[in-house]
Amino acid sequence: MIFEGYVFTLITGLLLSFVPRRWAALPLLMGVAYMTRGHVLEIGPLHFPVIRILIAVGFVRVTHGSPKFGGKSQIALSSGHA
Repeated sequence: MIFEGYVFTLITGLLLSFVPRRWAALPLLMGVAYMTRGHVLEIGPLHFPVIRILIAVGFVRVTHGSPKFGGKSQIALSSGHA
């Protein structure tokens, strides 16, 4: 991957991590639309395409998101269960 590809992947990953939830799909779509399938991060024998990197960042965001409202998640509050 060329330097610009690394920078673009880093920027879209950071945007995906820190933008509000309603805008989270935008950096993912932007990264998928503007990067070709040939842009791959190679670490030793492992190859990571940009789409897999961005999906991993999104997965980490979803699974390790901070709970809201004093330790209760928004899902629990919206379903009416305490």
